[in-house]
Parts: sequence; C-alpha cells; structure tokens
Amino acid sequence: MQEPGISRSLADIILSLSDNLSFWEYLESRNITYALERVFPDIDHAVSLTEFSRPARIISTLVDSKSEYTLTHTSDLAAKALAAASARGYDDQRKLKFYFAALFHDIGKLVIPNRILHKKGALNSEEMQEARKHVYYTEKTLWEIGFDREIISWAANHHERLDGSGYPRGLTADQLDRESRTLAVLDVYQSLTEDRPYWKAKTHGEAAAVLSQMAEQGYLNSREVEEISLLFSQSVTQ
Repeated sequence: MQEPGISRSLADIILSLSDNLSFWEYLESRNITYALERVFPDIDHAVSLTEFSRPARIISTLVDSKSEYTLTHTSDLAAKALAAASARGYDDQRKLKFYFAALFHDIGKLVIPNRILHKKGALNSEEMQEARKHVYYTEKTLWEIGFDREIISWAANHHERLDGSGYPRGLTADQLDRESRTLAVLDVYQSLTEDRPYWKAKTHGEAAAVLSQMAEQGYLNSREVEEISLLFSQSVTQ
C-alpha cells in the first residue's frame, strides 16, 4: 500500500484560502464545530478513510506549517507509521487507521500560540501547560469530525507514558494498547531526528539510544522500541 499523495488542485485551493482571515479563524478550537457545520452538507453519508486521504494530507501540512521546525514532522511520522503497520502485516483498513492517527496527532497545535511553538529556549511551566493542551484539542477535533474511536485514541495518546507520567490523562501501561504505545515511540523517534530550536537532529543510532534509555526508565515499551529501532536501522542502511 502506497502512501497517499497530495493533489495539486487541492493544494492550490488551500493556498488561496490561506489569504482569507476567516479560514484561519475557522481552525481555532472555539470555531471548529461552527466551521464544520457550515462546510459539511446536511446529508448522512459516511466518507471512507481512502476518500479522505488527500484532504487529510492538506490539513496535516497546514498543521506542520505552524512552525519552520516541523515542516515535515507529520508527513514523516505518518510515513513511518505506515511502514510500521505494513511490517506488522496489518490489513489495509488498519494500516489506514494507524496512518490517520499519525497524520492528525498534532492537529490540536493549530490552537497553540506561535510564541510558544516558535520559542527557541526551554518553555517555562506556564508555557508547557499551554503547549500540552494540544493533545486535548487533537482529541476534541477528531471527535467532532467523526473519526473512528481507535484513531482518536491512538492520536490522543501519543504523549502518554507507561509509568503514568505522560499527558493528558496520565494513563499507565495497562491502559494503553499496542498502537498507542507504538505511536508514542514513533513520535519521540521522529522528533529526535529533526532539527528543533533546542537541539540538532540526532542520527538513527543516537535516537535509538535515547529510546532505549526511555524504555529502561519505564516511559516507553521496550518491545516497541526494539521493533521500531530495528525497522528504521534497516531503512538507514539501505
């Protein structure tokens, strides 16, 4: 199964809309329901994940564009999620669900102020609390769009940790399914291998070492860490 591409015509439409102030206001959390009600037709027709793939890529690109440091974060994470799902032998529907969870995991960042997302130094406690709210808004937005419960759960759980130290709910190992644990590992790996205001991109080996340390400390699942480290070490050497 190939990663869905982006339609040039859809990209042109999004770029033209981006000059409209109302378009960006519609993306604010307090306005999302109103915006969806205006746009969605008054008919009961379920759109398949396959049909929604192209618009979804456009939306995720908008999310990444919030910061120069995350221009490919979501698309790269979604590609890795698809690779992991394929390696596990998931059927096409489950692959798409896991891909969509990765594609929309950070959609809640649309409501986080740029001064926080663009800050070059460490966030203070108040800014950290504000930044962490993006997971809540991810869950809320996906729920309002009408996504499958598993997609919503996997996306909303990507900052949870096995020992309960994560957020937003402080879930523990027995409350996190395999896909939630895997997306958490993938998100850390993807972030570590990107340039950020506060670190330079790590090599695969360096990122894998950090993941292993986090597994030893009880934050991440060791099985998922080993699987992801091995999977992407093979892609690095090819």
